[in-house]
Amino acid sequence: MKHIAMVLILLLLNIKYKTWNKFRANVPSLIYVTLINCFYYIFCRRKLLWEFQTEDISLKKVRLIQTFIGTPLITQLFLSCVPKQSKKLKGLYLFSWVISSTIMEWFANKKFKMVTFYNGWNTKWSVMIYLKMYLFSYLHKKIHLLLGY
Repeated sequence: MKHIAMVLILLLLNIKYKTWNKFRANVPSLIYVTLINCFYYIFCRRKLLWEFQTEDISLKKVRLIQTFIGTPLITQLFLSCVPKQSKKLKGLYLFSWVISSTIMEWFANKKFKMVTFYNGWNTKWSVMIYLKMYLFSYLHKKIHLLLGY
């Protein structure tokens, strides 16, 4: 139920910040982030670095919910609120998202037991994943807008 609650919170945040106005422009980047998430499960299936924990619904359903709903919702929220001002402000925005996502993951791991780490993975490594996820999704969006598709 914790994973469903998290997705509902992300959905409410997207409604609050009216990100649906920018949904069409973000679709290619949302698909990109979802595919990268799917590739993790394909390429690392025998040696996962992290895994969701659940007691009330199946692990397969949690993976599907997080991959196809949770991650796109958080990426939609990030992409829709990127400031249009200076590069410095955009950098601060990116940094704040990386730090806040890392803190949320720490709570998900330590306090809520929603995720477990394996094979040497820890929250410090997640900083790099979040940095890449947000930065690459932003760059992906920019390239698609520049190319016009």
